[in-house]
Amino acid sequence: MQRQLYIECMQKYNNEIDITWQELAEKYGISTGKILSDRWQRIKDKVDPILEEDGVMGETPCFQKNKNAPKILIFDIETHLKNAKLFRHGKQYVNASSFSDYDSMICWSAKWVGDNEVFGDVQTSTEAVERDNSRVTKSLWDALSSADLTVSHNGINFDLPMVNTFFIENRLGLPNFFRNIDTCSIARKNFKFESNSLDHICKRLGINDGKMDTSIELWEKCYVGEKESLSYMFEYNQMDVTVLEDLYNVFLPYIPSFPNLGVWGDVTQAKCPYCGSTNFEEKGYKYTPSGKFNSYRCECQALFRSKENLLSKEFKKLQMVT
Repeated sequence: MQRQLYIECMQKYNNEIDITWQELAEKYGISTGKILSDRWQRIKDKVDPILEEDGVMGETPCFQKNKNAPKILIFDIETHLKNAKLFRHGKQYVNASSFSDYDSMICWSAKWVGDNEVFGDVQTSTEAVERDNSRVTKSLWDALSSADLTVSHNGINFDLPMVNTFFIENRLGLPNFFRNIDTCSIARKNFKFESNSLDHICKRLGINDGKMDTSIELWEKCYVGEKESLSYMFEYNQMDVTVLEDLYNVFLPYIPSFPNLGVWGDVTQAKCPYCGSTNFEEKGYKYTPSGKFNSYRCECQALFRSKENLLSKEFKKLQMVT
């Protein structure tokens, strides 16, 4: 949370200023007052009393704020329940003909890394009842087409195949090229959490106390187009995106083959390839079978090396290989 926004939230909380949560949210480009209020409640008791110089308080810092950095879109979708006609209960194969409807997207939410605004789209009551996701699908297609990179949780197995199905169903084709970073895949490859769900990982790491509470009844009410439930689902979806950005920043050093942000824009000095920062320090050397390189650690905790081989041509000529 930004320094000035934190101060005004504190003033609002203490009734020192005459403003509603919705008005304060709109002032800082946040979609609803409920989201801002919930976010404030989560961090108000965890903030260091000393305001940091960079203006980031009480939450995982976000490092990619360089205007020359690529546009990284954090996104998430929510889909409807599906009804199926079955002869018995229990684990079994369910044929596609048993389902009474197709998959349909309730809503999607997204935010650009480093920006405060969370945006997205949600079905109307009529669209939900009719399973018409054409409008929300087109708005998501437009958002993804504007991104250089995207971040999702379990996007490889769920979000991306699902949205691609919606795209071709609506004859939109593929959005402009982007690369997806899947935090769920990163968790599976690098760690041994009891569960790789977004909620569990964030609670384990102390990130924003996890996700908002929901139950199957919420999806059932969205299925019949209840307006209040659609609105709550959208807020839940938006909160997922803010939590996911914090997890992305924590996972950043563990992302394999991350696009080199150091070459993005006008390169006038060395930058961290993970976050684009120039605030890093030397940490010894990195040795490979053919060379010796300076090693560095950035403020985002990422480790990387220089491209310049410190071994002389004469020394390399003497090298033997297996």
